Amino acid sequence: MTRGPVEPVWVGELEIVGEPRLRAVVDGLDDRYGRARALVRLHGVPLGFVSVALDRGVAAAPDALATVGGDLLRAACTELAAPIEAHLGRDGVVDDGTLAARLLRAGDASCAESPASSEEPPVSVVVCTRDRPEQLEACLGRLADLRYGTFDVLVVDNAPRDDRTESLVGKLAAADDRLRYVVEPRPGLSHARNRGLAEATFDLVAFTDDDVLVDEGWLRGLAAGHGRAPDVVCVTGMIASAALSSRPEQYFDRHARWAAVTEPRLFELRQRWPQAPSYPFSPAIFGAGANFALDRRAALEIGGFDVLLGAGAPAGGAEDIDMFVRLLFAGGRIAYEPSALVWHAHRTGQRELSRQLYSWGTGLSAYLTKCVADPATRPLVRRRVVPSLVHLARLWRRAASAGTLSAGEAPFALPEVAGFLVGPVLYLRSRRATSRLSEAYAGSDVRGVGERLRPLAVRAAEALVALPLVDRVLPVLARPLWLPGFRRDLQRLHDALAASELAGRYWLWGGLLLSWARDGGPLHYTDDVDFALRLEDRERLYEAVSHLEAAGFRRHALYRNNAGEICELVFERRGVRYEFFVLEATGDELVYYTHGWPRSDPPVELEGRIPRQELVEFDFMGRRWLKAADHERELDVIYGDWRTPDPDWYFTDDHAVQLTTPWVEAVTEWTSSTPLG
Repeated sequence: MTRGPVEPVWVGELEIVGEPRLRAVVDGLDDRYGRARALVRLHGVPLGFVSVALDRGVAAAPDALATVGGDLLRAACTELAAPIEAHLGRDGVVDDGTLAARLLRAGDASCAESPASSEEPPVSVVVCTRDRPEQLEACLGRLADLRYGTFDVLVVDNAPRDDRTESLVGKLAAADDRLRYVVEPRPGLSHARNRGLAEATFDLVAFTDDDVLVDEGWLRGLAAGHGRAPDVVCVTGMIASAALSSRPEQYFDRHARWAAVTEPRLFELRQRWPQAPSYPFSPAIFGAGANFALDRRAALEIGGFDVLLGAGAPAGGAEDIDMFVRLLFAGGRIAYEPSALVWHAHRTGQRELSRQLYSWGTGLSAYLTKCVADPATRPLVRRRVVPSLVHLARLWRRAASAGTLSAGEAPFALPEVAGFLVGPVLYLRSRRATSRLSEAYAGSDVRGVGERLRPLAVRAAEALVALPLVDRVLPVLARPLWLPGFRRDLQRLHDALAASELAGRYWLWGGLLLSWARDGGPLHYTDDVDFALRLEDRERLYEAVSHLEAAGFRRHALYRNNAGEICELVFERRGVRYEFFVLEATGDELVYYTHGWPRSDPPVELEGRIPRQELVEFDFMGRRWLKAADHERELDVIYGDWRTPDPDWYFTDDHAVQLTTPWVEAVTEWTSSTPLG
């Protein structure tokens, strides 16, 4: 059954050289979290991410960081063995023992990849902000702790509506003369960034956002990238997720993939990237606007940032990729340096994330419209069209056959597509209007154009991501992407269990039964499938695990009730969870347990009761299944008015629940070594 918010994931970073050291990025480790994910670093160099399941008793213990750090280290030595071996080899650490032993000895070795302090050019850091002093204060606190030679920090307050940011910066600047403040009255991120370029003290200018926490070695990483070649005019860095406690954060982490690449890269215009046929017009292949540095002179020579693009402009985004590509066309190169690390706070609400993704879509198509309209880029765009369409068609077919877009993620995915359709109109209207106005700084008229056009974009975004549309219409449009793969996987599960002792002894219930009874197919807004079996058949379920694993369903979670009894096993395939609930007969009723994390509250156990009934066969998704003989009665007990769709239904809304208690056995880890029974 849908549990509402996903299981929170704690985020940290693990330095594995010498004695392993695990530390939190934002929040401390406690029993709210079901998993831990850490960025593994060796001599500070990022190597990749590993994650482990958390025992909540351990997570709340005083020595939790040491215990979880050991688990993460063992995972790193297995999953990241190749990059660890390669790094140790470059450092000259002899291969004469276990990987863990070599890592202990590596503490005495120098790192071949660490930039020397003598190679640190002075840097001006620019932080553009608008009316978010709380986030800005955390950002500036991390900037103040940077381990670097000469740098200063310029806060550009973009069209502020109050003086809170000015007051904050003034207070902090009184204790740190490296900090400066300036107002850019024209709204729009590109205007603010251009003001930062104009006011910067040094030739190397680093940009980050107010919702970012920089790593202490951030500027050293950017300086190392800048020194990789004489013609490097732009350096981008790794952007890792600072928190993964909500579904929007976890979706964005998978979608953006800002931290997927852990090796340095060097880009130039004449390169070809098979994985990106649209190169260099490929969003995010270089990096993103939350973490990059520019050669100030090179950026000013090409006219700075395009004020028709970027947050606050009608088009809404893509000022970063536009700058990157124009620098390539001007003959420069771009370096990607993963050791230039920052941690980004993603949107935590569905509506906020949908609006952000909508603006990404408008920004990208607006930028591509600009490239088509520009004679300098038009020929290359034309040559990229056919390969890009072929690539997209292959991705579409792969997604349709694999079911990689689950119904639960459709509300996040489709606003970006909707924005992509609107972007060209917004860009062309803005361009025509702006072309009639002076570009002089006095340009209050330029601001007027943005203010006149902006409401159109905002109204369109709000209409597209309003809850009725996002939660009902857009997932339906995504149905062709995920339904074929889901249907095949459901049939695969049925056929695997038909060869097991569980055949004929489990039945459909919960959300999947509801969707069959009301809609004739799976729900558009869920990504789990519910099955039930009786307590006397639990051993048969254990025996069926091997059948399901052979069919490609991996172990996902195991739930025990407060009495310590296994009451649910969950399998996963292609982003969909297949949940088997164990129900115990008590008189004329069946008792079941569900568990989860209601919003940000501690985990709870719910005890529910439904009528005990005979089972009958029915046809669904190309197979014969079992269900309760009077399924409408069962649905009435669980959902109440089940004939009216309710995408916001949480597991805590279950009408059959008789008892709610704190869940003391809040552990869901299920591996091959986890005992069943």
